[in-house]
Amino acid sequence: MAPEKSEVLPGEKGKIRAVYHIGSRQGKQSVAVTVTTSEPEAHSYELTVETEIKDFVTLTPRLIFWKVGDDPAAKIFQLTLLSNYRFLGAESSTTDFLVEVVGQADGMVQLRVTPRNTWAKRNGIVKLNVVQHPQAPVEVQAYVRVL
Repeated sequence: MAPEKSEVLPGEKGKIRAVYHIGSRQGKQSVAVTVTTSEPEAHSYELTVETEIKDFVTLTPRLIFWKVGDDPAAKIFQLTLLSNYRFLGAESSTTDFLVEVVGQADGMVQLRVTPRNTWAKRNGIVKLNVVQHPQAPVEVQAYVRVL
């Protein structure tokens, strides 16, 4: 964060440029910025920046589950991305669930998740990596469980 110029005299206007890395944040966000002055009494002011971060990805459903003893048949996650985002890949947090990309076109990605078995309770996270150039990749998480 840096001011447009190093000194803003009384009565003048100035700009402060702030860079906010959204990471995986979504929805309404609020961030406070403290500005320090050389005034004799009030030396700092807190400015609040509020914004609405659009969901860059929609994941349907967010949770896939099987019951103990169910047929371990594959189930599908549908990932939809805003046009300037790109899907990089997906992986399971555990070897208990297999994750495969089964379709990808026009900002839509289908992922097939299959449990190795359903004879016991287990939990996992499917980590989906997406990127908007030139930002760093962002991880979106989906959840898989045998209940």
